[in-house]
Amino acid sequence: MKRWLICVSVLAVVLILVVAGCSPAPEEPAPVTPTPAPEEPTPAPEEPAQPEEIYLQFYSPAPVRSGAYKAIVAMGEMLNEKRPGITAAWKSYAVPQSFNDAVGGIDSMDPELKKNSFAWSMASFDFSMARDGAGPADHNYVNKHPGLMWIGTVESQAWGLVTYDPDIKTFKDLAGKTIGGTAPGGSPPTVLNAILKAAGVLDQVTYKGGGPPDFGKWMQSGEIDALNYGQAVEDEDGVWHTPPMPMGMILGRQTYWVELTQETIDKVNADPTVGFDISSVTIPEGAIFLPPSPLHDPENPTVNPPMDATVLKWNNALTAWDTTDEELVYDLLKFFAVDNVEEWSEAMGSLQSPELLAGRGYQGLTEDMIHPGALRFYQEQGVEINLEQ
Repeated sequence: MKRWLICVSVLAVVLILVVAGCSPAPEEPAPVTPTPAPEEPTPAPEEPAQPEEIYLQFYSPAPVRSGAYKAIVAMGEMLNEKRPGITAAWKSYAVPQSFNDAVGGIDSMDPELKKNSFAWSMASFDFSMARDGAGPADHNYVNKHPGLMWIGTVESQAWGLVTYDPDIKTFKDLAGKTIGGTAPGGSPPTVLNAILKAAGVLDQVTYKGGGPPDFGKWMQSGEIDALNYGQAVEDEDGVWHTPPMPMGMILGRQTYWVELTQETIDKVNADPTVGFDISSVTIPEGAIFLPPSPLHDPENPTVNPPMDATVLKWNNALTAWDTTDEELVYDLLKFFAVDNVEEWSEAMGSLQSPELLAGRGYQGLTEDMIHPGALRFYQEQGVEINLEQ
């Protein structure tokens, strides 16, 4: 019995081992693959910032259809055609005391409009009077405009009195004479009065005001003894040219220029009531080109001037404001005087290089009156600004 129990026990153990050996091995757990984090969306490329559109306006004291007015039209059209981001307009202030109105009008504008408003062809005399709030009663700048800034001298010309009378040699010889010229209140009569006063004959002359269509007729008929409208500009070859109206008609006869002496210049500049300085330029004998005229006598050709003529130096500039953006002024000078200098010069009727814009001079100009954008432009061009009187 005991042996039987032992056998049964052994058999049970064997069966257990067999069953265990036949059972499949436990499966290895499947490796866990980490779930990737969701990718952040790639931002769309930013659109390049568009420069803000700039609106600017040129003001001229000259009437519509005049050479000076055509100049600002040409400048505006060049910008509108070739300079993206700038829209230019232009306006004439052709009235007596024109810059008195224009400067005061611009200075009283909304600041955003004023800062992009440019006065074109501004005479140095007006620039000084406008900044200081000075001038005679009929051409007085009531308010000071110290924010007015010089950008470049766009024109330098000889200006003076012309006459058919060889005995009128200096301003002192005008006592008892009649002088013709533009209407009182503008810059030419204002400067003339300062010179006549310095010469001591202001209260001894008669003044007749009108316009260019009148001047030739007055000279030819003898209604006036001298004309305050003689103009001449020197080109790069040293030849002097005059505007065809009215100088072409006037210069058909032998014409003389009234000399502006240094003594008279010094008296004008020493007079505290004048409000501006003057200087002179000399036209060499025979240097003026004389266009064909029916008044020329082929057997007695005229020479102009018949001798060296020392007359008033009249400089005109483009001006802006101390609030005008420095980059805009720099960009305008580069656009006109470098990138498009040939086209601009042709439109202006004279060369407009950086050297000339800075080198022509501007009576009364000091460095603090130069716009920072202009100062940077001329420095980068390696050009020195002429601050001599």
